[in-house]
Amino acid sequence: MSEQSPASWSNSIRRLHLTVALLVTVQIIIGLTMDRHTPKLVWTHFYMGLAISALVLWHWFWILTRERPLLHHLFPWSPRRLGEAIADARAAIGGKLPQSGPSGSSLAGLVHGFGLLALTAVAALGTTLFILIKLNMSRGELGETIEDLHATFAWFLIVYWCGHVLLATVHEARGDRVIGRMFRLGK
Repeated sequence: MSEQSPASWSNSIRRLHLTVALLVTVQIIIGLTMDRHTPKLVWTHFYMGLAISALVLWHWFWILTRERPLLHHLFPWSPRRLGEAIADARAAIGGKLPQSGPSGSSLAGLVHGFGLLALTAVAALGTTLFILIKLNMSRGELGETIEDLHATFAWFLIVYWCGHVLLATVHEARGDRVIGRMFRLGK
């Protein structure tokens, strides 16, 4: 298995990224505004979460069966790739942004991999919580623990989302058309 990632994102990954990005953005807004007094928002959150869970599962399936080289980009765990990520982080601290894209820097891949893992955790815990609620088992210690973990990973995902959008904007401002390349905007 080659560690070489493709030079650009496939159309399938582009569409999946756009769909997940839009749904997660709406889900974050709903999650931050809902409470027990807004049952329609709560149920919208549950069902949208299930849709996101299905997309996350599809994303994993797609990467594992169709685009395996992206695993090396998203999870650069080899000593060489981890060394590259550390060097990229040092350069970023010095003001040099790492190259984006699937064949970009190990740091960019590592960050995206952490985002996918956080989203996977939020989706899996949310789906488990939904099942417990449907089975009337959510008010026990297990349900409360899963709800707390879901909320913790959701906050991590919110911070990740904010950083992701901020850094994409910084890349754009510096002339690296990362948003345009990801979503094929403009020339």
